[in-house]
Amino acid sequence: MKSLRNLFFVAVLIAVPAFAQELTSDITGTVSNSAGNPISGASVTVTYTPTNSSTTKSTNSDGRFSAGGLKPGGPYNIQVRSGSYNTESIDGLTLIVGDTKRLTFVLESIDEVVVVAEAGTRLDTGYGFGTALTSEDIEKSVSVNR
Repeated sequence: MKSLRNLFFVAVLIAVPAFAQELTSDITGTVSNSAGNPISGASVTVTYTPTNSSTTKSTNSDGRFSAGGLKPGGPYNIQVRSGSYNTESIDGLTLIVGDTKRLTFVLESIDEVVVVAEAGTRLDTGYGFGTALTSEDIEKSVSVNR
């Protein structure tokens, strides 16, 4: 009976570290502009290429983001977008089990803004055929009802 209890105790000691092992990976990072200022609210999309599944995170006020619980391996594609900045991406990123990959993105300002506008059509009634009648012309005209 004592050996059975010892065997159970050893099994528990072995099982506890096995449950504590992490089987996922994480990606964290920062997004800033070319002046080094953090970009708040940037959209960071992490796509697992083999299944085309993705998760999207937003940067906080310090320009930081975190995507956790990712499958180890890869490849992963990471794309960062923010309204008035160019999109940046990293393709083919591979993750290691239990590791946290730290990334830094520097977004450049969009230099050129293209505005597309169309002028509305205007109806011009000053051209074409027409007749101007005076009150005298109307008096002289023949009317069926007079």
